[in-house]
Amino acid sequence: MGSPAKMEYKQFEITIIDIDDNNPRFLETSYTFKVIEGQGVGYPIGAVEAVDPDEGSCVTYSASEKDIMEAIFKVDPNTGMISTLKDFDFETEQQKEFYLEIYAAACDKPSKLDLVRANIQIIDINDNR
Repeated sequence: MGSPAKMEYKQFEITIIDIDDNNPRFLETSYTFKVIEGQGVGYPIGAVEAVDPDEGSCVTYSASEKDIMEAIFKVDPNTGMISTLKDFDFETEQQKEFYLEIYAAACDKPSKLDLVRANIQIIDINDNR
């Protein structure tokens, strides 16, 4: 080493890029919604919500295949809003409580999923006099 020691300083900018390594996560472990009978087709019951902590990610929502086949409720893929696909009448319904399985998927990697259960209860109103 020489005298005086020779030194050189360089300044670098390092950018750390987030990779898509996280699954979406629902904000709740389960959801419960109540819908009063007679609200009609398309009535918004409530929404589920999930977040994907990866930078720039978005989430899409879907119901399980079994729930889609029953065609009683639909889940908006962009908002997670659950709405009715039929008009419920408490007195004539055999089933007064429903359980939906709802998936949240990363938009760019649909294999990255989370699953939540939504309990939907049909509420009676005094409409039979």
